Amino acid sequence: MSSTDGTLTRLFGGPGSGKTTALLDRVETILEDDDTDPRDILVVSYTRAAAAEIRERLAERLDTTPRALKGNVCTMHAKAYELLDLSRGDVVGEDEKEEFCEEFGIEYEDEYKSGGRRTARSTTIGNKIIATSQWLQRTRREVADWYDVPFQWNVEEVRLPPDEDPNAQEGNKYTPTWTADDDRIDIPEAIRAWRSYKGEHGLSALPICSNASLSDRCYRASTILSSTSFRISQRCSTPSSRSGNPTWSRC
Repeated sequence: MSSTDGTLTRLFGGPGSGKTTALLDRVETILEDDDTDPRDILVVSYTRAAAAEIRERLAERLDTTPRALKGNVCTMHAKAYELLDLSRGDVVGEDEKEEFCEEFGIEYEDEYKSGGRRTARSTTIGNKIIATSQWLQRTRREVADWYDVPFQWNVEEVRLPPDEDPNAQEGNKYTPTWTADDDRIDIPEAIRAWRSYKGEHGLSALPICSNASLSDRCYRASTILSSTSFRISQRCSTPSSRSGNPTWSRC
């Protein structure tokens, strides 16, 4: 990888703002080069649902089947396991999270139950507790700062998420949000309970965690790896679906 000369493009945007379409457009542009083979393209997504969607849409554009693109489109989880030579047993998995939520008495929805509903998991109370804990750790904040998680959307301007969490706001697919009147559970207490559970079960010292935390750490790891041979030549951003079309800007 150190001998590779190339550029890295970062794309930012809110839910439904056209990030996937912009990504597919960029892939098509790359493939217009006669020297580029579809097998040379690797698309990495956050979730299985997103990867499946990208495979289906890319297959339509390339006149092939989603199955034929399985090696070209994968999740960050799968790529991290491959690069770090890990198995699924090396990370905090769905079983541990579901067991904690069951013991603590809160609802949890795993990646299989959520199916193709890409926003459902971030709105279920147990998923939000764990995701908030991970967000606080990533940003090195105290548990008392739990309400500072980003994307605190105006409740009158956003759509409500699925029925799993009717009091929550739909802000970001991978970052939890909390409303001012959400008093169903003591959030700091639940976060501390999750961390205690990890310590009691020997999960705290694992190298990476799954879901949002894994995605974030894989993203940072890939940025570090890429910095040895790639420079960021373009920083792309897409606004919220409520504010217009995707925009591109060069840094």
